[in-house]
Amino acid sequence: MVNFVTAKALFVTFLWARACESLTLEEFKGLLFTEVHDEVDAVLSSRQNRRRNENTNTAKDLIQDAPDDFHYLWNHVIDHGWSTIESQALKSNDVRDRRRSLRGSSTTTDTVSLHPLLICNKSLQHKSGIQRKRMIEADFGDILHSDKIVVYNDNEKTCFHVSAIAMEATKLRNITSASFQSDYDIVPMTDIMKITVNTFAEISHDTWSFSTSDLDRNKEGQWERMIRVAFTVGNHQALTDSEVMSLARDIVSSAQSLGRVGAEHRRLVSDSKSDGTHRPLSTQKSLIESFSLTSSTIQLSRDDNTRRLLDVLTRGRAERFIMTAQNGLEADHGCQSMFDRMEIRSHDDKKGFDIVLNPTFGQNSMHNDSAYDDEASDNSSASNLDCIVSFVMALSTHSSVLNVEVDSAPTFDDYDAKWITQSKQQGQTPLSDAGLTGRGQIVSVIDSGVQPDHRFFGPTSATTIDNWDMEQRKIVSYYTYYGDDQDAKNGHGTAVAGILVGKAMSGNTDANGIAEDAKLHVVDVSNGGLGIYVPGSPSRLFAAMYNGGNGAKIANGSFSTMYSVYRTSCRMYDNDLFGNYQEIVYVASAGNEGSDGNVSKMNTIGNPAACKNTIAVGASQSSESKVSNGDMGMNYLAMFSSRGPTADDRMKPDIVAPGYTLETARAQPDNEQDTYSVMGTSFAAPVVAGNAALVRQYFEEGWFPCGSPGCGAPIRPSGSLVKAVLMNGGQNLERVQHVLASRPEDKVIGEDLRPYDNSQGMGLLNLASTLPMNDGTNFHGLVQNNQEIRDGEKHTFLVRAKIARNKCSSPELSVTLAWYDQGAANGCTKCLLNDLDVTVQKRTWSGTLTGPVFRSNNKIDGDDRNNVERVRIYMGKNKRYLITVKATNLSLDTIRYSMISTGCFKVLQVNA
Repeated sequence: MVNFVTAKALFVTFLWARACESLTLEEFKGLLFTEVHDEVDAVLSSRQNRRRNENTNTAKDLIQDAPDDFHYLWNHVIDHGWSTIESQALKSNDVRDRRRSLRGSSTTTDTVSLHPLLICNKSLQHKSGIQRKRMIEADFGDILHSDKIVVYNDNEKTCFHVSAIAMEATKLRNITSASFQSDYDIVPMTDIMKITVNTFAEISHDTWSFSTSDLDRNKEGQWERMIRVAFTVGNHQALTDSEVMSLARDIVSSAQSLGRVGAEHRRLVSDSKSDGTHRPLSTQKSLIESFSLTSSTIQLSRDDNTRRLLDVLTRGRAERFIMTAQNGLEADHGCQSMFDRMEIRSHDDKKGFDIVLNPTFGQNSMHNDSAYDDEASDNSSASNLDCIVSFVMALSTHSSVLNVEVDSAPTFDDYDAKWITQSKQQGQTPLSDAGLTGRGQIVSVIDSGVQPDHRFFGPTSATTIDNWDMEQRKIVSYYTYYGDDQDAKNGHGTAVAGILVGKAMSGNTDANGIAEDAKLHVVDVSNGGLGIYVPGSPSRLFAAMYNGGNGAKIANGSFSTMYSVYRTSCRMYDNDLFGNYQEIVYVASAGNEGSDGNVSKMNTIGNPAACKNTIAVGASQSSESKVSNGDMGMNYLAMFSSRGPTADDRMKPDIVAPGYTLETARAQPDNEQDTYSVMGTSFAAPVVAGNAALVRQYFEEGWFPCGSPGCGAPIRPSGSLVKAVLMNGGQNLERVQHVLASRPEDKVIGEDLRPYDNSQGMGLLNLASTLPMNDGTNFHGLVQNNQEIRDGEKHTFLVRAKIARNKCSSPELSVTLAWYDQGAANGCTKCLLNDLDVTVQKRTWSGTLTGPVFRSNNKIDGDDRNNVERVRIYMGKNKRYLITVKATNLSLDTIRYSMISTGCFKVLQVNA
């Protein structure tokens, strides 16, 4: 153990050198998507602009000097972080010494702030995340807080968000500087490293601002945007709701105080200049002095390194941030209206809080190139974007804050499916014909509401409002916590619910839903059809629908936000599904941003579809009367369907279903027809959710493995098993087609599609190829439901092909593995924290493995990004095959997985 005096000396010795030797800029950028990326881009963009204006030689020098610029920038950010921690350490030590001298005691302890750190273990001796975590605990357990968040986990390194009080952090920094601790890199999480990438750009985006035209349609206060704050690791352990709110208010108050200090400093400087009298400034730091990219200590120094750094920062965004602070929190108005009108909401998991902004509206657009009409708008409110940006800057400087981001507004994804998803054979619905209609299932729709007296859902008693009444024909509970108890004319929710579970009491039944005998739980997230409110924390939503295990196990959310990196919302969805709600399947629409004219747009899937444990659904075309002249039909992807991959390179969408076009219920039709045609991934998602209800019915009523009710033992399927089944049957689409052109000759045929690509994922949903039925198809199934596996452990399953012409004739073996992964760090670049792998290999009668190893998702070296994996091969007659599930690299001791294997085979051995 290094004592504090030694640590302090080492700290001074290594103050600049260690910053150079620690985690590099490129290494950090490979771990987290933060505003560091945007700052580097800003410096590079400035450099490129200078190159255009300089002669050739100078331009060449600019290019060669770029790495040095970034080196200076990165070292400054890290040095600023360590300096802040050192100052706190010295301050804490002085306070403790004074208290000891006054009290004559050496046992006094102080409650001091935890500082966020990032530590990476690169040990090659320990290969998995959980092993490296134990190594950190063994080496630094007496220094670090016990709580940790996994940031990155692969074969080469595992990185964690950790925390320590200031004095202990300085010790840790210098211990890891020693050569015998070369397995570790550690850096402080300095302000700009805490802010999610594109945050400042998103605040300036049209989707964030409130346009003038919107003022005519909305009442003041309806607009709201959210800043989301995550606590430093360790600051949220065992907190009560009131303690969370107290800490949140302290953080907000501290941010406001930075602004007041800055405003006071400017007034004193101005007064000194006007009358020539020197007025000493407060020893407290302002926002500009506290934020790394604007710190005044840089501007006061005159050494060569600092002058170079100042030049780099000037070419970045430093001057813009200074102006933003001066026009925002450090202005005389102090953004007071923004603080007066904001609302603070605790996260359900007590790991952070949301700040909901409600600006004061004037006659101008909220965002108009920073130009505001003083008479018409309130510069001290959230209408002033400088207030918001400077507030985010201030929040990021607080030691109790680990991450700051903003959340964009969600939008609905609106732009015969039954037989397409059951068989792909015209008019054939083998599952429905056999009795799989959703009977005994409850599905939750999170949407604009449902018209409760519509002939596809009514009659509905008032007893269902915020209550459960299982005797109702269709709607058994209507949850109004986030909205009202109705749907607007042509409402989105009624259309979605109709595709999912609608069943006409009378009249034409062509628009009956996929799971027409399932019942419905409604989560209304809209008031009067004006906009959509999606809860920041989904835990309350899941608790409402789950009803202690007696409610809905399938949720459909046909809305999404704009494309982004992994965010707080995904962390919460993933943690809830991984933790308390492992039975739930959450189906999300992928979005309708997949094309720009006739060109496909990748990287367009928003949240929650982009989360790890949700099912993201893209849209394919329909068939027969549901396609227009010139459309190619069900084997083609609708070009509007949003595409992957996610920012951390996971495959999305997961699967596709018909979304152009479908017939469904129309809300409040008046004198119009009460059904109509719709299109969009909003309506492909309930097709998948409806089929998920059929899968749950199949297992709960004991249809597995023989294909008729009661022929097998009932299984209570986990969400991961239902997900695996849906993915297992996916069929490859052929190509993309632009479907919105008015003339057949303009309906452009796009690119070819491949299995596991980021346009179709696992392909078009097809339950007939994944659920064994007693209908003459005669293929077999092997299932593992939420099976526990330990780090490094292997589970094996031996099967023998039984292919016969008149019995089971298909040689295809399909194996799909799915598991719910824990929530990842905000902005993660590799969000999968627990890596499982499934492989298939031929095995001889004597037990020798032979031939190639078939790995998942068509990846030669296996898949270490996705938590759904599929292997498909063609079996040889009477050959044996070994299916292996391995826990390759876990960040936990154990994890649970589900698996389904289908084909013409006999199960010989199971070791699991």
